[in-house]
Amino acid sequence: MERDPETGKILRVIHPHKKPNPLNDPLNSDSEDEEMADDGEEFGGFDGESGHKEKNDIVKQLEEQASMGAEKKERKQSEREREWIERLVSKYGEDYQKMARDMRLNPMQQTAADIGKRVSKWKASRGSVPVEG
Repeated sequence: MERDPETGKILRVIHPHKKPNPLNDPLNSDSEDEEMADDGEEFGGFDGESGHKEKNDIVKQLEEQASMGAEKKERKQSEREREWIERLVSKYGEDYQKMARDMRLNPMQQTAADIGKRVSKWKASRGSVPVEG
């Protein structure tokens, strides 16, 4: 042990034999002054592992499905949404700004652009689906 001559505190512990440090870990070294030695070797992978693996059929199918992407399904308006749009159109006609400001008929505060899209979808569905009432 090496002690401070004035205070008697231990400065460092010197071992007669060094611990093995094959990875040159600075936390595992005996002295902070030692530098990590670089032996120039690079990691070449694990033994028995080849660079190119053959893909089996399942992996190929999964990769094909992933590359295709998900199908987009068109959202359909619910009956309540159609009723809501019908009330707005019967009151305001084509004025989407007024529809957006109406707090009673538009409690969720949909924007004028959003209401416009919904109205156009509602109009398109009215032609293909008979309206009851």
